[in-house]
Amino acid sequence: MSSFALKLIAYILMIIDHCTVAFKWSNELRCISRISFPIFAYLISEGCKYTKDFKIYILRLLICAFTSHIICVVMGGEVFLQNGMNVLFTFSSACIGIYIFQMLKKNQNTVFIKYWIIFAVMIFAEFFRFDYGFIGVGLVFLFYICKNKKCCIISIILFIVIKYWYFIFIILYGFLNGIILDIIENQKVIHNICSALFTFLSSLFIYFYNGKRGFYLKYLFYFLYPSHIFIILAFTKI
Repeated sequence: MSSFALKLIAYILMIIDHCTVAFKWSNELRCISRISFPIFAYLISEGCKYTKDFKIYILRLLICAFTSHIICVVMGGEVFLQNGMNVLFTFSSACIGIYIFQMLKKNQNTVFIKYWIIFAVMIFAEFFRFDYGFIGVGLVFLFYICKNKKCCIISIILFIVIKYWYFIFIILYGFLNGIILDIIENQKVIHNICSALFTFLSSLFIYFYNGKRGFYLKYLFYFLYPSHIFIILAFTKI
């Protein structure tokens, strides 16, 4: 599976997620769309590894992030703003952290400082309410330092445990205390557990990634993010 195929799958699921929020479609669709974030995070980490110009790469992400945010503000897209800043701010901050990490890595006297930089970026993302916050930045960084796909899958599991720990705990508590039937009647619990399962399913797509670029349209996906938000918000006004 090529990079283009992964991006296409992730974007389609992301658009479904955003349409579900904007048009109040069935909430089950949001569970399925949880596959998209780890795929995007993985591709961003790959971009950090192989980009020819790190600064331009970050700049493109920031332009898309701010453009999308401005579209939401101007077009009254509060539905996309209620959970914080869009995910491109998360990815941009992760890339900035990795860029500084790379620079410090060249100096052996900054062994510990470089990891504190990533931690600082994670706190920054959480404080300014970037989508997925500190665990979003953390996942991109874990993917970046992973040496193989097995390590990437472990990173996804860690991401799931941190993000959905409360609901995982509730399910385990139900099993241990014989009240699992009462717990699974709670729609919020089931929704989040399903979201966790679909998040893990993203590891299957990453596992079959072949490292190839595939069909190449350099700026297509940079254009697609702000444009799909504009189109969705335009339809909500009709």
